[in-house]
Amino acid sequence: QEGALGFCCLAVPIFDHRAKPAAAMSLSGPSVQFTPEARRQMLHDLHQGAGTISHQIGGTGHPNLPAP
Repeated sequence: QEGALGFCCLAVPIFDHRAKPAAAMSLSGPSVQFTPEARRQMLHDLHQGAGTISHQIGGTGHPNLPAP
């Protein structure tokens, strides 16, 4: 949980052309909506979106994640 009780946030990096973190993409909301299955899906979706943006700005994406 974040600084506010009952609130959660997930974030993933967006990589530039040097494979360095240049920005981040996050999702936040009520903790009750962050079940283990929902977290898995949210992280999957965040990684896909961040990977797409990374490639659009000339980045290679995270070396341990598949390209979008």
